[in-house]
Amino acid sequence: MLDQTTFSIRVILKGMSNNKGNLMLALYQGKGNYMKNIFQNIVQPFDNQKVAEIVFYKIPSGTYAISAYHDENANGKLDTNFLGIPLEKYGFSNNPNATFGVPDFEKSKFLVESDCSMTIYLK
Repeated sequence: MLDQTTFSIRVILKGMSNNKGNLMLALYQGKGNYMKNIFQNIVQPFDNQKVAEIVFYKIPSGTYAISAYHDENANGKLDTNFLGIPLEKYGFSNNPNATFGVPDFEKSKFLVESDCSMTIYLK
């Protein structure tokens, strides 16, 4: 019989600078899907400048990574300048330093074997 146990991932987001738009989160399952194929995504209107709590439900055990950003103008994308530098705050699970581009999966990955929680600081 297959084990159908699933878990939840509670994400606390901090670092937003205003109450506009939406919070956008993407959960990726495994290295091969990272920043390509979203396992589960959440779009949540934002109305609290200090902190937000978002929960992913029904997550099977495995290795995952999360990307998040504050879509201040609610246009459904991370706005960038002409050099490709983000104009909206963003972050990743484990809060890795990513000066140029997306951090490597190894720096953002985490293991889900039970309900878990984390804080992501948007920069």
